[in-house]
Amino acid sequence: MEKYAVIFPGQGVQFSGMGKNIYEKYGKIREIYKLAGKILDVDIKNICFNGTQEELRLTQNAQPAILLTSYASYLAMIEEIQCKPTIMMGHSLGEITALLAAGIMKFEDALGLVKARAIAMDRAVEMMPGAMCAVMTPDIEKIEIVCKKIKKSGDYVEIANYNTLYQTVISGTETAIIKASEIFNTYNIRCVRLNVQGAFHSKLMESAVEELVATANQISFKESDIDVISNVNTEYYSEIENIPDNIGKQIISPVCWTHGLEKIKLEGITNIIDVGPGNVVANMVRKQEWFKNVMSVKENEAEIIRLFREHKKKNLVKKCLALAVCTPNFNSDAAEYQSGVILPYKKLSELNEKLLKENRSANKQEEAEAVKLISTIFDTKKITNDERNRRMSEIEECINY
Repeated sequence: MEKYAVIFPGQGVQFSGMGKNIYEKYGKIREIYKLAGKILDVDIKNICFNGTQEELRLTQNAQPAILLTSYASYLAMIEEIQCKPTIMMGHSLGEITALLAAGIMKFEDALGLVKARAIAMDRAVEMMPGAMCAVMTPDIEKIEIVCKKIKKSGDYVEIANYNTLYQTVISGTETAIIKASEIFNTYNIRCVRLNVQGAFHSKLMESAVEELVATANQISFKESDIDVISNVNTEYYSEIENIPDNIGKQIISPVCWTHGLEKIKLEGITNIIDVGPGNVVANMVRKQEWFKNVMSVKENEAEIIRLFREHKKKNLVKKCLALAVCTPNFNSDAAEYQSGVILPYKKLSELNEKLLKENRSANKQEEAEAVKLISTIFDTKKITNDERNRRMSEIEECINY
């Protein structure tokens, strides 16, 4: 499989039992759940595996539980496929998961930040209750006109999520959401109320920003070789000067999801994997019709592993060719070099061309032939045993994958 992007879900994808299969399969995942319980001072494992619908709906439970499950799913997937993504993006809460998975922040810091985020947002909801509604139309201009009309009347509603080309979420007061739904119904535009208690990603969350930024300011953020896209402005976090401020802005700004997907597309990435409970963000991406493969760990775990293993197998001969070229030569005998390096390299090239033409991986016999040829090249070039062992281990990774 070619380079790929990972996307993480936000609040609303939680369900009782999420992550239990991963917990039971991987020892290191069990340690993460144990650590999470200590950090949060709550039995988060029990909430994830046995929580009632009402318990899991609570923001203070849902946000840490989703981050924990998504991160555990990511670690399990990486252990299986042994290939990191190029880009990550998370929907709302999922952005914190992306920062964690990319190594921009530590696990302890991410959980602490999400805990503070959930508490601050809960308090904001108590102060300024609100509602959210998904509007099913590609006509963004019409949505903006309706929002402006309602605000002119003295009420408040704004666009909160640019989810897909056909779904935009609005956020505001209860009365404003009711008014907006009634107006859209006159245009025969379907609206769906979201099962939330607050007007997330709107100015009604402003009271939560200061506390969230204060918590983020205590975190030491690191650089990463994986790009993470911000919901606020679709910039990479590596380009953002003040990460804590951006994290604060995220809860009062629209989630620019479609814009972020466009950025991924412009990078030439056509493979997307939804990592976390459910397949909500995968389904949102599928509606864009921009990507070749859109999969979710929940639906396509076996297929994801198979694709990466097949790709690794296809790279075996290519890996041998690359190592043959980059390995230094310490043999000055021209005749030995011709028979022990040039001819084996030619045979490897011919095998590689054959596999490419037939669009398949090497079979066992061809794998053995490739290993024999590269081994001959290493021996002829007279490299040290340590160097030889190191390079052979790279090849064995492709075979044993």
